[in-house]
Amino acid sequence: MLAKRDVYWGKLQGSLPSSIEGRVVAKIGDCLKEAEETQYGLELMIAEEIVPENKLDKLVAEANEPVAIFVSSMNTAKSNATS
Repeated sequence: MLAKRDVYWGKLQGSLPSSIEGRVVAKIGDCLKEAEETQYGLELMIAEEIVPENKLDKLVAEANEPVAIFVSSMNTAKSNATS
């Protein structure tokens, strides 16, 4: 019984990484897109003088952090997918 399980698990492991890593890269890409859209919205509010820039400085700085994290995560995930 264990031998069959080990053979099945070995086949499963061989097929999973590329599909899982591809999905991870896609999900990180979705997150990155949302974070960049947030940045754009904040920049637009400043450019159109809807909200004074000094009131959004901290929020803009915080909005930059997830973008940096997602870009780094995307690069790592892509390099892991190819290795």
